Amino acid sequence: MRGEIPSALIVRDMLCEFVRRIITERKLTEKDVKKIVGFATLPEIRKIMDGDWEKINSDVALHFLAFLGWRVEVYIRPRDKEKEDLQFVTAGGLLGPEREEDLK
Repeated sequence: MRGEIPSALIVRDMLCEFVRRIITERKLTEKDVKKIVGFATLPEIRKIMDGDWEKINSDVALHFLAFLGWRVEVYIRPRDKEKEDLQFVTAGGLLGPEREEDLK
């Protein structure tokens, strides 16, 4: 996408991957997702499920997560200059045993 910086693309891809994994783990069909999310179009759902995230923006992925029952928290703080340039904290155990009950 024009004007996006690589770190924004990484965040978008991570969010889309979380959405895809949640839908897959719940064994939801495209029609199920359309009912749950409401505003989603079938092409958007297919793009997320196929990993074709180039035309999906982070806001869409965040809305999917919210409608799928997930709370997304964003923490912003100065980075530690002695560490890597980019640091991401991902959802701990997103689909691990401690969150498995959230997917049913």
